[in-house]
Amino acid sequence: MVISPQVLKGLLFSYDTAMAVEQRLYMLESDEPEFAHRVTGAFPGGLHCLAADGSGDMKLWGWKRPLSPTSRWCWSDNLMLPFNPTSITGHAVHAPPGSAHHDFFVSVCVSWSGSRGGIFSFSSTTGEWTQRSELHMPVVGHAHYDGELDTWVGLSNDSSDFVLHTDGHLCTVNVTDAELEYAVGSEKLCRLDEDIAAGWRHVDAKLVPTAPSQGRSKYCLMERLRPDGKEQECLGEGDKCLLRLTSFCLERDKDGNPVATARRDRSYKVSRYNVDFDAQVFWL
Repeated sequence: MVISPQVLKGLLFSYDTAMAVEQRLYMLESDEPEFAHRVTGAFPGGLHCLAADGSGDMKLWGWKRPLSPTSRWCWSDNLMLPFNPTSITGHAVHAPPGSAHHDFFVSVCVSWSGSRGGIFSFSSTTGEWTQRSELHMPVVGHAHYDGELDTWVGLSNDSSDFVLHTDGHLCTVNVTDAELEYAVGSEKLCRLDEDIAAGWRHVDAKLVPTAPSQGRSKYCLMERLRPDGKEQECLGEGDKCLLRLTSFCLERDKDGNPVATARRDRSYKVSRYNVDFDAQVFWL
């Protein structure tokens, strides 16, 4: 896991996706204007890397922005992207144990700005992007590799137009497979109908792996909910919002579909919600 004590000064605009791999944190940044790719052939923004092991691969990353003269942390210049980063719907990391090489995969929908759709992969060895397929990952957000099940696990994308929407079905998928074989669980982890009836609106959901237990994979689902009604840019104090955490073990049924077992959930009242900020969840 990558932790830096300082805010990164080179990240000028918002990041759309962040992926941690061992001692590195990769961030895909979006930028303006959207039409720059028509002139340069690449989209504005780019790929950044924060590294605690930045002594090598200088030719690829440049490492022109050290956080301080004495710090071991290095911050890269950006590498241009062959797609619009605001169109990313899902992502995953392929990092074989014991190997210095790793790839990460992003699923991109076709955007009005001209971004190509499909699945793209980035190689940490060559520094090159490759379009792997015109298909799309069937997950929303981060698909995590599960060593016990030898597959990637995420929340199913339940929207036909590949916008970021899920109702909590679990999905397993082999992101390295050209055919992109996947399986979707039958049960919903999100209680959307119950929440609507209780006056809540679903904001978003994040899935994170936790420490395995007795050889079984364990996960935690984080959901953010706000009071139903007209959306406000920022709700004030008063415990008006809700944070729900659901822990569970992951198994496969007889047909190979993902099943959540030993489910436990707890809800917490929170005092603030802002539409311009995304909540992140991770396990320590």
